[in-house]
Amino acid sequence: MMLPSALHWQVTGKHLCPFVDNDAQSSTIRCYSLHAAALSKVASAIMTGREGLGESKMAIDVEALVIDALLELVEQEGVPLERVTVKQLLERSGVSRQTFYNHFLDKNDLICQVYERRMVHAFTGASTGFAYRAELERSLASMREHGAFLRQAVKMGGQNNLTDHVVARTQRFDLDWHQELWGPDPMPEELRLATIYHAMASTQMALSWILSGFPAPESELADLICRMRGIGMERLFEGARTSGNPYAL
Repeated sequence: MMLPSALHWQVTGKHLCPFVDNDAQSSTIRCYSLHAAALSKVASAIMTGREGLGESKMAIDVEALVIDALLELVEQEGVPLERVTVKQLLERSGVSRQTFYNHFLDKNDLICQVYERRMVHAFTGASTGFAYRAELERSLASMREHGAFLRQAVKMGGQNNLTDHVVARTQRFDLDWHQELWGPDPMPEELRLATIYHAMASTQMALSWILSGFPAPESELADLICRMRGIGMERLFEGARTSGNPYAL
């Protein structure tokens, strides 16, 4: 793969951006926060030629590089998740230690970001038309796809651990979504408490499914979770901007 003859790197926010210096005469590539050994990995994310760069700039997602490195080590090479070191991640992804800690608090925080970006990314800022059942099944399918990683991840404790993150994240999303469905006024306390209870219950159902080795099809689990979540919702959403059971199958 050929790189543009005057490609350089600049740091933009939380990304590394390759850019073309049209006045440069040399083909030297200057790398900030990336080791030379990782250039081949980074190059796969860069379009060939000046035309491929559009406006002479295309962001490289540093977090994606580290996430890919972690999943490759665990899922392809069979390295136990608990034994994966930050040093291994740096060597495989090519990012520097400083860059790693600019993006992640620690390895547990990285694990949580794998969950966020590869499994539940659709569950962010849901609108009144959010297709919960369909998105849930897609997320469960992604969890199964990364099962070797996920089964180890949910067993790990410590600060910023994934299980605590999943519980808090599910509750936060559900409360935000139900408030959006209810309307501008605060939702009734009974609905708020039911939302928290159902979030905790469905989280435990999903965690049990993961730890048991994904015994049921994701479609079956999605239906089960929706039926459980739908209990009493028809009544609780009476008078809401969007009335009815949001989990109806």
